[in-house]
Order: sequence, then structure tokens, then C-alpha cells
Amino acid sequence: MEKQASKLLAQRLAHQPTFSLVALQVVAEVEKELGRQATLGNVREVLTHRNKLVQLANTSHNPELLCALSAPSEKLDKVLATCAELLTC
Repeated sequence: MEKQASKLLAQRLAHQPTFSLVALQVVAEVEKELGRQATLGNVREVLTHRNKLVQLANTSHNPELLCALSAPSEKLDKVLATCAELLTC
């Protein structure tokens, strides 16, 4: 299932370019850290729980993601929630 979430999200974001860059970067990082066995459900779970995403960013030593998650952001939370919704089958 490698990159399944990224491919699905890219297809669904074709008409929503404002979300595309941030969303694809976050989902690609989540997929990379969760590994090949990750399901869409696993990716959605991380996207909808900020603490799991922060933990994953710490584990992967991703400074950009850590910086983005360091302060509460309603806009980022909305983007992540939208991504999670778009990954539902």
C-alpha cells in the first residue's frame, strides 16, 4: 500500500490547489514513517489526532513539520481534517 494515500489525495486535491502542497507533504511524511503496512485508516488516524502527528514528527526528526505543529493553528487543523476526509473511501 506504499504511497496509496498520497496518490488518492493527489487525485482528490486536483480541484483544491490551496490544500495540495501542505496536504501532500504531511501525508507523504506520515506514509514514510508508518511504512508499507500503513492503511488509509492509519493515515487518517494520524491526521485527525494532532498529538499523534507531533509524535510522528518528533520520531522522524522533521523540522518543517515540527515547526508547523509547534503552535496551535486552526487553519492547519482544518487542512488536516479535510485531508483525512478526502482519504475516506
